[in-house]
Amino acid sequence: MKTKLAFALTLAIANFWAAHLRAGEEAETKKQPIFLLCPENERYSSWSLYATVDKKDPSKLLGIGLDELSNHNCTDDGGYSKVVDVQGKTETQAVNLGTLDAKSFGAGSLKVEKDNALNVTVTPDGDKYKLMIDLRIAADQHFIMSGSEAAKRNLVLMYNKGFKAWGVYATALEDDKGKNIITGDPVRVTGIKFPVKAAGIYTITAGLAGNQGVKIFDRR
Repeated sequence: MKTKLAFALTLAIANFWAAHLRAGEEAETKKQPIFLLCPENERYSSWSLYATVDKKDPSKLLGIGLDELSNHNCTDDGGYSKVVDVQGKTETQAVNLGTLDAKSFGAGSLKVEKDNALNVTVTPDGDKYKLMIDLRIAADQHFIMSGSEAAKRNLVLMYNKGFKAWGVYATALEDDKGKNIITGDPVRVTGIKFPVKAAGIYTITAGLAGNQGVKIFDRR
């Protein structure tokens, strides 16, 4: 009886300290939104890709994660920029869909398994990271940024010392006419927006820094 009681007490203490350590670790980290996948349709939900960083040293990237921003979209929120604002607020309710630790960069991925809807990978590349986003847009078609489509659309995850924040930047980005709009330094890309139809996604617009937008895909 004494042995069982001692074991139960030891287990309770171990669980207490484990929970305490987890809380401490969470308090030392911070989420920074880096990319938004935003439907234009009402009652649809957006996906928010974020970076997890060290709170004391935000240049230290610890991992990435994916949240669902339930019922946040261009129509219900009043525009793409409004959803970007919602994405950046710490009080915004979100459903976590997965995380990827920095130790798994280059090997693991973030996925929305249902219908093979989304696949995201991060690969170390010097002081920055290659970011690949694969979005299913039809039964037999995917829209890819970086990876096999890097010549047309290439994204990198970089740290901005001025803003003390990580962000996604395009080193190549073709519009829907095939013209590369990146002529100099990489341009910050806040995300993409798209209307969803019964047969899939037909057009995609990239959101750029300064609330600018450029159509980068049209299969109509």
